[in-house]
Amino acid sequence: MLRLAEHGVSPAPTIAAIAKTSEIVFLSLPSGEIVREVCSGMGGLIEAARPGSVVVDLSTSPVDLTRELAAQFALKGASFIDAPVARTREAAEAGTLSVMVGADEQDFERIKTLLQTSARPFPTSGADNGAGGLPVRRCDEPVRTPDPDDDSQCYCSTALCGAGMLDAAAAVSAAVQAPIAAITVSPSSPTANSAVTLSSAASTLAAGRVATGWSWVLLNGGGIVSGFSSSSSAATATFTPTAAGSVTVRLTVTDSAGISSSADVAVTVAAAPVVTPSTPSTPTGDGSGGGGSLSVAWVLCLLLATLLLARLRLRQKQQLRAIRALRTIRAS
Repeated sequence: MLRLAEHGVSPAPTIAAIAKTSEIVFLSLPSGEIVREVCSGMGGLIEAARPGSVVVDLSTSPVDLTRELAAQFALKGASFIDAPVARTREAAEAGTLSVMVGADEQDFERIKTLLQTSARPFPTSGADNGAGGLPVRRCDEPVRTPDPDDDSQCYCSTALCGAGMLDAAAAVSAAVQAPIAAITVSPSSPTANSAVTLSSAASTLAAGRVATGWSWVLLNGGGIVSGFSSSSSAATATFTPTAAGSVTVRLTVTDSAGISSSADVAVTVAAAPVVTPSTPSTPTGDGSGGGGSLSVAWVLCLLLATLLLARLRLRQKQQLRAIRALRTIRAS
Protein backbone atom coordinates (compact mmCIF):
# COMPACT_ATOMS: atom_id res chain seq x y z
CA MET A 1 0.00 0.00 0.00
CA LEU A 2 2.89 2.37 0.70
CA ARG A 3 4.16 1.97 -2.87
CA LEU A 4 0.68 2.71 -4.23
CA ALA A 5 0.33 5.70 -1.94
CA GLU A 6 3.47 7.17 -3.51
CA HIS A 7 1.53 7.32 -6.78
CA GLY A 8 -1.49 9.02 -5.23
CA VAL A 9 -3.58 5.87 -4.68
CA SER A 10 -5.94 5.94 -1.69
CA PRO A 11 -7.00 2.70 0.02
CA ALA A 12 -10.68 1.80 0.26
CA PRO A 13 -12.17 0.27 3.41
CA THR A 14 -14.26 -2.33 1.54
CA ILE A 15 -14.91 -3.67 -1.95
CA ALA A 16 -18.43 -2.23 -1.83
CA ALA A 17 -17.00 1.21 -1.11
CA ILE A 18 -15.00 1.02 -4.33
CA ALA A 19 -18.10 0.15 -6.35
CA LYS A 20 -20.13 2.96 -4.76
CA THR A 21 -17.53 5.66 -5.47
CA SER A 22 -16.09 4.61 -8.87
CA GLU A 23 -17.53 4.69 -12.36
CA ILE A 24 -14.79 2.39 -13.75
CA VAL A 25 -13.12 -0.37 -11.73
CA PHE A 26 -10.11 -2.36 -12.95
CA LEU A 27 -9.39 -5.87 -11.63
CA SER A 28 -6.04 -7.66 -11.94
CA LEU A 29 -6.27 -10.78 -9.79
CA PRO A 30 -4.36 -14.08 -9.72
CA SER A 31 -7.23 -16.50 -10.42
CA GLY A 32 -10.78 -16.82 -11.65
CA GLU A 33 -11.99 -17.94 -8.22
CA ILE A 34 -10.74 -14.72 -6.65
CA VAL A 35 -12.38 -12.69 -9.44
CA ARG A 36 -15.67 -14.48 -8.69
CA GLU A 37 -15.37 -13.78 -4.95
CA VAL A 38 -14.59 -10.08 -5.46
CA CYS A 39 -17.47 -9.65 -7.91
CA SER A 40 -20.30 -11.89 -6.67
CA GLY A 41 -19.32 -12.56 -3.04
CA MET A 42 -21.05 -10.94 -0.08
CA GLY A 43 -20.35 -7.22 -0.16
CA GLY A 44 -18.84 -7.59 -3.61
CA LEU A 45 -18.87 -5.38 -6.69
CA ILE A 46 -22.14 -6.74 -8.11
CA GLU A 47 -24.02 -6.11 -4.89
CA ALA A 48 -22.92 -2.48 -4.79
CA ALA A 49 -22.79 -1.82 -8.57
CA ARG A 50 -24.33 1.40 -9.86
CA PRO A 51 -26.17 1.66 -13.21
CA GLY A 52 -23.76 2.77 -15.92
CA SER A 53 -20.62 1.67 -14.06
CA VAL A 54 -17.99 -0.49 -15.74
CA VAL A 55 -15.82 -3.26 -14.29
CA VAL A 56 -12.77 -4.23 -16.43
CA ASP A 57 -11.17 -7.61 -15.69
CA LEU A 58 -7.48 -7.59 -16.66
CA SER A 59 -7.06 -11.10 -15.22
CA THR A 60 -6.93 -14.27 -17.31
CA SER A 61 -10.35 -15.56 -16.28
CA PRO A 62 -12.23 -18.57 -17.70
CA VAL A 63 -14.63 -17.68 -20.52
CA ASP A 64 -17.63 -19.24 -18.74
CA LEU A 65 -16.96 -17.13 -15.64
CA THR A 66 -16.65 -13.98 -17.75
CA ARG A 67 -20.03 -14.61 -19.37
CA GLU A 68 -21.63 -15.43 -16.02
CA LEU A 69 -20.38 -12.23 -14.37
CA ALA A 70 -21.28 -10.09 -17.41
CA ALA A 71 -24.88 -11.33 -17.14
CA GLN A 72 -25.01 -10.57 -13.40
CA PHE A 73 -23.63 -7.04 -13.83
CA ALA A 74 -26.10 -6.42 -16.67
CA LEU A 75 -28.99 -7.07 -14.27
CA LYS A 76 -27.71 -4.10 -12.24
CA GLY A 77 -27.35 -1.93 -15.35
CA ALA A 78 -23.54 -2.19 -15.23
CA SER A 79 -21.00 -3.61 -17.68
CA PHE A 80 -18.33 -6.26 -17.19
CA ILE A 81 -15.49 -6.21 -19.74
CA ASP A 82 -12.98 -8.98 -20.34
CA ALA A 83 -9.54 -7.46 -21.09
CA PRO A 84 -6.74 -9.92 -20.20
CA VAL A 85 -3.21 -8.54 -20.44
CA ALA A 86 0.02 -10.17 -21.53
CA ARG A 87 3.73 -9.42 -21.12
CA THR A 88 5.71 -8.26 -18.07
CA ARG A 89 5.69 -5.61 -15.32
CA GLU A 90 8.41 -3.77 -17.24
CA ALA A 91 6.10 -3.69 -20.28
CA ALA A 92 3.33 -2.23 -18.13
CA GLU A 93 5.64 0.49 -16.84
CA ALA A 94 6.78 1.24 -20.40
CA GLY A 95 3.19 1.34 -21.65
CA THR A 96 3.60 -1.61 -24.03
CA LEU A 97 1.33 -4.31 -22.57
CA SER A 98 -0.72 -6.49 -24.90
CA VAL A 99 -4.45 -6.25 -24.13
CA MET A 100 -7.29 -8.30 -25.66
CA VAL A 101 -10.55 -6.42 -25.08
CA GLY A 102 -14.04 -7.95 -25.26
CA ALA A 103 -16.49 -5.04 -25.14
CA ASP A 104 -19.17 -3.31 -27.15
CA GLU A 105 -18.18 -0.09 -28.91
CA GLN A 106 -19.72 2.26 -26.33
CA ASP A 107 -17.98 0.66 -23.34
CA PHE A 108 -14.76 0.34 -25.29
CA GLU A 109 -14.60 4.08 -25.96
CA ARG A 110 -15.05 4.73 -22.22
CA ILE A 111 -12.02 2.64 -21.20
CA LYS A 112 -9.79 3.03 -24.26
CA THR A 113 -7.83 6.03 -23.00
CA LEU A 114 -7.29 4.44 -19.59
CA LEU A 115 -6.03 1.21 -21.11
CA GLN A 116 -3.64 3.01 -23.38
CA THR A 117 -1.77 4.44 -20.40
CA SER A 118 -0.19 0.97 -19.95
CA ALA A 119 -0.66 -0.57 -23.39
CA ARG A 120 0.49 0.27 -26.87
CA PRO A 121 -2.18 1.70 -29.22
CA PHE A 122 -4.48 -1.04 -30.39
CA PRO A 123 -6.68 -0.83 -33.47
CA THR A 124 -10.10 -2.22 -34.34
CA SER A 125 -9.54 -1.79 -38.07
CA GLY A 126 -6.68 -1.53 -40.50
CA ALA A 127 -6.20 2.19 -39.93
CA ASP A 128 -2.95 3.75 -38.74
CA ASN A 129 -2.30 2.73 -35.12
CA GLY A 130 -1.06 6.15 -34.17
CA ALA A 131 2.61 5.22 -34.32
CA GLY A 132 2.95 6.12 -37.99
CA GLY A 133 4.14 3.68 -40.62
CA LEU A 134 2.07 0.97 -42.22
CA PRO A 135 -1.61 0.40 -41.45
CA VAL A 136 -2.16 -2.42 -38.96
CA ARG A 137 -2.47 -5.84 -40.60
CA ARG A 138 -5.36 -8.22 -40.07
CA CYS A 139 -4.55 -11.08 -37.68
CA ASP A 140 -4.62 -13.76 -40.39
CA GLU A 141 -2.17 -11.87 -42.62
CA PRO A 142 1.61 -12.48 -42.58
CA VAL A 143 4.01 -10.01 -41.00
CA ARG A 144 5.18 -7.55 -43.63
CA THR A 145 8.21 -5.89 -42.03
CA PRO A 146 10.57 -6.52 -39.10
CA ASP A 147 9.23 -3.34 -37.46
CA PRO A 148 8.22 -4.21 -33.82
CA ASP A 149 4.90 -2.32 -34.02
CA ASP A 150 3.88 -4.07 -37.22
CA ASP A 151 5.08 -7.45 -35.95
CA SER A 152 3.20 -7.38 -32.63
CA GLN A 153 -0.12 -5.78 -33.61
CA CYS A 154 -3.04 -7.00 -35.64
CA TYR A 155 -6.79 -6.42 -35.72
CA CYS A 156 -9.76 -8.77 -35.95
CA SER A 157 -13.03 -7.91 -37.61
CA THR A 158 -16.29 -9.34 -36.28
CA ALA A 159 -16.50 -11.65 -39.28
CA LEU A 160 -12.99 -12.93 -38.65
CA CYS A 161 -12.91 -13.35 -34.87
CA GLY A 162 -16.56 -13.41 -33.85
CA ALA A 163 -18.74 -10.87 -32.09
CA GLY A 164 -17.58 -9.57 -28.74
CA MET A 165 -14.20 -11.34 -28.72
CA LEU A 166 -15.20 -12.99 -25.42
CA ASP A 167 -13.08 -15.98 -26.29
CA ALA A 168 -10.22 -13.90 -27.65
CA ALA A 169 -7.60 -16.64 -27.37
CA ALA A 170 -9.64 -19.07 -29.45
CA ALA A 171 -10.53 -16.37 -31.97
CA VAL A 172 -6.93 -15.33 -32.59
CA SER A 173 -5.83 -18.96 -32.68
CA ALA A 174 -8.35 -19.62 -35.45
CA ALA A 175 -7.28 -16.49 -37.29
CA VAL A 176 -3.60 -17.41 -37.34
CA GLN A 177 -4.06 -21.17 -37.53
CA ALA A 178 -0.76 -22.71 -38.48
CA PRO A 179 -0.41 -25.64 -40.88
CA ILE A 180 0.10 -29.06 -39.32
CA ALA A 181 3.17 -30.70 -40.82
CA ALA A 182 3.08 -34.49 -41.20
CA ILE A 183 5.56 -36.95 -42.73
CA THR A 184 4.87 -40.31 -44.37
CA VAL A 185 7.65 -42.82 -45.06
CA SER A 186 7.77 -45.12 -48.08
CA PRO A 187 8.39 -48.00 -47.94
CA SER A 188 6.98 -48.33 -44.42
CA SER A 189 9.75 -50.82 -43.50
CA PRO A 190 12.94 -49.45 -45.10
CA THR A 191 16.03 -51.61 -45.60
CA ALA A 192 19.68 -50.74 -46.15
CA ASN A 193 20.84 -49.85 -49.68
CA SER A 194 17.26 -49.13 -50.81
CA ALA A 195 15.89 -45.62 -51.43
CA VAL A 196 13.53 -44.16 -48.82
CA THR A 197 11.02 -41.45 -49.83
CA LEU A 198 9.54 -38.96 -47.35
CA SER A 199 6.34 -37.12 -48.30
CA SER A 200 4.56 -34.06 -46.90
CA ALA A 201 1.26 -34.99 -48.54
CA ALA A 202 -0.40 -35.80 -45.20
CA SER A 203 0.15 -32.24 -43.89
CA THR A 204 -3.00 -30.17 -43.29
CA LEU A 205 -3.56 -26.48 -44.02
CA ALA A 206 -6.11 -23.90 -42.89
CA ALA A 207 -9.08 -23.32 -45.18
CA GLY A 208 -8.22 -21.19 -48.18
CA ARG A 209 -4.46 -21.65 -47.87
CA VAL A 210 -1.95 -23.69 -49.87
CA ALA A 211 1.54 -24.90 -49.13
CA THR A 212 4.18 -22.61 -50.63
CA GLY A 213 7.38 -23.95 -49.10
CA TRP A 214 8.97 -27.11 -47.74
CA SER A 215 12.25 -27.58 -45.93
CA TRP A 216 13.74 -31.00 -45.13
CA VAL A 217 16.56 -31.13 -42.58
CA LEU A 218 18.61 -34.21 -41.64
CA LEU A 219 18.76 -33.92 -37.84
CA ASN A 220 20.61 -37.19 -37.30
CA GLY A 221 21.94 -39.41 -40.08
CA GLY A 222 22.88 -42.16 -37.64
CA GLY A 223 26.11 -42.78 -39.56
CA ILE A 224 24.10 -44.35 -42.40
CA VAL A 225 22.83 -41.26 -44.25
CA SER A 226 24.90 -38.18 -45.08
CA GLY A 227 22.30 -36.21 -47.02
CA PHE A 228 19.35 -36.28 -49.37
CA SER A 229 19.63 -37.61 -52.89
CA SER A 230 16.84 -35.25 -53.98
CA SER A 231 15.96 -31.60 -53.38
CA SER A 232 15.49 -30.64 -49.72
CA SER A 233 13.00 -27.90 -50.61
CA ALA A 234 10.33 -29.91 -52.43
CA ALA A 235 7.17 -31.66 -51.26
CA THR A 236 9.11 -34.94 -51.06
CA ALA A 237 12.67 -35.92 -50.16
CA THR A 238 14.69 -39.09 -50.76
CA PHE A 239 17.72 -40.69 -49.13
CA THR A 240 19.43 -44.07 -49.31
CA PRO A 241 20.78 -45.61 -46.09
CA THR A 242 23.99 -47.57 -46.35
CA ALA A 243 23.34 -49.87 -43.37
CA ALA A 244 20.84 -50.69 -40.65
CA GLY A 245 20.18 -47.99 -38.04
CA SER A 246 18.01 -44.94 -37.32
CA VAL A 247 17.66 -41.62 -39.16
CA THR A 248 15.86 -38.50 -37.85
CA VAL A 249 14.46 -35.90 -40.28
CA ARG A 250 12.55 -32.62 -39.75
CA LEU A 251 10.00 -31.18 -42.17
CA THR A 252 8.92 -27.52 -42.07
CA VAL A 253 5.85 -26.57 -44.12
CA THR A 254 5.04 -22.91 -44.89
CA ASP A 255 1.59 -21.88 -46.12
CA SER A 256 0.42 -18.98 -48.29
CA ALA A 257 -0.10 -16.81 -45.18
CA GLY A 258 3.60 -17.15 -44.35
CA ILE A 259 2.91 -19.33 -41.29
CA SER A 260 5.11 -22.39 -40.71
CA SER A 261 4.89 -25.63 -38.79
CA SER A 262 7.43 -28.42 -38.25
CA ALA A 263 7.34 -32.15 -37.58
CA ASP A 264 10.08 -34.72 -36.92
CA VAL A 265 10.19 -38.39 -37.85
CA ALA A 266 12.59 -41.15 -36.82
CA VAL A 267 13.05 -43.74 -39.58
CA THR A 268 14.24 -47.18 -38.50
CA VAL A 269 16.21 -48.98 -41.20
CA ALA A 270 16.58 -52.77 -41.20
CA ALA A 271 19.54 -54.68 -42.60
CA ALA A 272 19.46 -55.58 -46.28
CA PRO A 273 17.93 -59.02 -46.90
CA VAL A 274 20.46 -61.88 -47.31
CA VAL A 275 20.35 -63.53 -50.75
CA THR A 276 20.94 -67.33 -50.56
CA PRO A 277 22.58 -68.78 -53.73
CA SER A 278 20.51 -71.48 -55.48
CA THR A 279 21.67 -75.17 -55.31
CA PRO A 280 22.58 -76.72 -58.71
CA SER A 281 19.98 -79.25 -59.83
CA THR A 282 20.78 -82.99 -60.20
CA PRO A 283 20.86 -83.97 -63.88
CA THR A 284 18.70 -86.81 -65.19
CA GLY A 285 20.06 -89.95 -66.86
CA ASP A 286 19.98 -88.46 -70.36
CA GLY A 287 22.21 -85.51 -69.28
CA SER A 288 19.55 -82.93 -70.09
CA GLY A 289 19.49 -81.49 -66.54
CA GLY A 290 16.29 -80.81 -64.68
CA GLY A 291 15.00 -81.57 -61.21
CA GLY A 292 16.96 -83.52 -58.60
CA SER A 293 14.31 -86.25 -58.16
CA LEU A 294 13.61 -89.18 -60.56
CA SER A 295 10.19 -89.27 -62.14
CA VAL A 296 8.00 -92.40 -61.88
CA ALA A 297 8.01 -92.87 -65.65
CA TRP A 298 11.81 -92.79 -65.72
CA VAL A 299 12.00 -95.47 -62.98
CA LEU A 300 9.48 -97.69 -64.83
CA CYS A 301 11.50 -97.39 -68.03
CA LEU A 302 14.67 -98.34 -66.14
CA LEU A 303 12.99 -101.42 -64.64
CA LEU A 304 11.63 -102.47 -68.03
CA ALA A 305 15.04 -102.14 -69.63
CA THR A 306 16.58 -104.24 -66.83
CA LEU A 307 13.98 -106.98 -67.30
CA LEU A 308 14.51 -107.03 -71.06
CA LEU A 309 18.27 -107.25 -70.60
CA ALA A 310 17.90 -110.11 -68.13
CA ARG A 311 15.54 -111.94 -70.48
CA LEU A 312 17.97 -111.51 -73.38
CA ARG A 313 20.86 -112.92 -71.35
CA LEU A 314 18.70 -115.91 -70.31
CA ARG A 315 17.89 -116.62 -73.97
CA GLN A 316 21.55 -116.36 -74.88
CA LYS A 317 22.41 -118.90 -72.18
CA GLN A 318 19.73 -121.30 -73.44
CA GLN A 319 20.99 -121.00 -77.02
CA LEU A 320 24.55 -121.65 -75.86
CA ARG A 321 23.48 -124.82 -74.02
CA ALA A 322 21.62 -126.09 -77.08
CA ILE A 323 24.69 -125.59 -79.30
CA ARG A 324 26.91 -127.47 -76.87
CA ALA A 325 24.46 -130.38 -76.69
CA LEU A 326 24.31 -130.61 -80.48
CA ARG A 327 28.10 -130.74 -80.74
CA THR A 328 28.24 -133.58 -78.18
CA ILE A 329 25.75 -135.65 -80.19
CA ARG A 330 27.69 -135.20 -83.43
CA ALA A 331 30.94 -136.15 -81.76
CA SER A 332 29.55 -139.46 -80.57
